[in-house]
Amino acid sequence: RLLEPAAGHGAFIIPLIPRLVRACRSRRRSWDALRPVIRAFEIDPVVAASLRRKCATELRRHGLAPDQAGRIVGSWIQTGDFLEKRITTRFSHIVGNPPYIRWDAVPELLRERYRERFSSFKQRADLYVAFIQKSLSLLKPTGQLGFLCPGNWTRNVYGGSVREALTSTGYLKSIIDFSD
Repeated sequence: RLLEPAAGHGAFIIPLIPRLVRACRSRRRSWDALRPVIRAFEIDPVVAASLRRKCATELRRHGLAPDQAGRIVGSWIQTGDFLEKRITTRFSHIVGNPPYIRWDAVPELLRERYRERFSSFKQRADLYVAFIQKSLSLLKPTGQLGFLCPGNWTRNVYGGSVREALTSTGYLKSIIDFSD
């Protein structure tokens, strides 16, 4: 099970489709077996609709009927704010490029809700830190998280709760610094 909390235009999801279709064929599984494999959130309804179309087109390109592709994509991609969604499923893989939005650029009401919900969203934190915190809580015990994001959380006060989560309940495999 893969989660993409800020799906955007599908840079992580779309390249998986050929592989998922091949796996489904080789195991002689129903196309419906693909429905629970991916969960993606996109806050912008226009971008979410575009992503659904792209994914459905890719599934059809690999031999699925339009109605099958539509059902699968409908279960994969949800429109809404990942940080506001109540999610009970655990994921083996979480990937993404969460939004880099400064604390003071988040609307005040939303900022207050995030602050109540996420210990990492304090002081002048970037929104991506709350994405890391929530994503870590949704991983299966042997799950893996891979995010493209600034590394400020590794040295700023607001990243303390994420660093604590990684050292007390998680395992940090690597940080790759692209800053230079």
